[in-house]
Amino acid sequence: MGDDAQGRTMLEALAAAGVDIADVAVLPEPTGTTLIVVDREGENQIVVCPGANSHLSLDGVEFGPEEAVLCQLEVGLDVVLEAARKAQGFFVLNAAPAIDLPAELLERCDLVIVNESEYALIPALAEAKLVAVT
Repeated sequence: MGDDAQGRTMLEALAAAGVDIADVAVLPEPTGTTLIVVDREGENQIVVCPGANSHLSLDGVEFGPEEAVLCQLEVGLDVVLEAARKAQGFFVLNAAPAIDLPAELLERCDLVIVNESEYALIPALAEAKLVAVT
């Protein structure tokens, strides 16, 4: 999370919803933001301003065998690959924004979640174990 008003508001909302935020890293960069732009035909485009997300590190983070791990691509492919390697339990990838996925990552995914446009942009998903298209 970024060390800014948006980050503090998000942390407060998570805590109020009962989410344990003890291990949330607060970084000196602004909080990452994603904008979804919808055109007249109802098609969307995603604009990502990564902010603190591009400075995320998994140093010192471990995942237990019973833990499910959910990643998305706004934090950077290198961090997602590291999480996939460290995760021992069920591993889920929300492949947004859509990019070509390395075979190693795709093989590790127990579930990949994409929308119809992302599914069309990532042909390798035809080889995935399980894909949910929203």
